[in-house]
Amino acid sequence: TTTEGGVARFRMANPLALLYFVFFYCAPFAGFVEQRFAECPQSLDNPWNIVLYCDEVHPGDQLGGKKLRKFHAIYFSFKEFGIAALSHESMWFTIATVRTQVVNTIPGGMSKVFSLVMRELFVDGPLSDLGLLLEHNGRSHRLFAKLGYFIQDGAAHKQTWHCKGESGCKLCVLCR
Repeated sequence: TTTEGGVARFRMANPLALLYFVFFYCAPFAGFVEQRFAECPQSLDNPWNIVLYCDEVHPGDQLGGKKLRKFHAIYFSFKEFGIAALSHESMWFTIATVRTQVVNTIPGGMSKVFSLVMRELFVDGPLSDLGLLLEHNGRSHRLFAKLGYFIQDGAAHKQTWHCKGESGCKLCVLCR
């Protein structure tokens, strides 16, 4: 619900279905992930680390007066893909894009949006308990993953976690 009592609507991709689909239909991606499985073995006791990244995007003129086209984007990938792969945007999966105007009407803002993403991955999704069965050309692998890292600039950190921001003097939520 919104602060005005309405319903805020936005679309969000199911991250597990998206990962399964890309692994199943994209041979180069499946080959890359299988190579990473061999180099960085994972199991229920040693899961991979999911990296969540979010940022506010300003398409168009940054210095223009009205910024009505701004939106927040949330992406995910895996730390075990390695730095070289994570440096390419094609290795990051877009979970959701939500207009800033919509986020501003939701009580909690990006915190609420992030909670929905986390619920999809770890509460409703089986990644940490059952894993995700990935299949390609008759081969199958079970992927186990846990929340590993957040990547955010100061503004995204402030909007998501309601911390003071990069100019503040409060410690990180985990450093406390």
